Amino acid sequence: MDKGYRSAGCAFTSDHFRYWIESMEVTPAEAAELLGVSLSTIDAYAAGVVTIPDQQAKTCRLLLRLGTKRLRQE
Repeated sequence: MDKGYRSAGCAFTSDHFRYWIESMEVTPAEAAELLGVSLSTIDAYAAGVVTIPDQQAKTCRLLLRLGTKRLRQE
């Protein structure tokens, strides 16, 4: 998968969102809590039914970066 989703300004698609959930090793319920949205919204993001707002996309990118840095330090 193209890692371009990590850069700001690049569309954060449902494919990227599903990759984020898998990479972060979180459940949909945990993702909902992290992003402050409902579980049904998480399902809609993952299915591509709803466009992922910029703020949630930025949060996903940030959390992924922080998780990646933490793994490098271990």
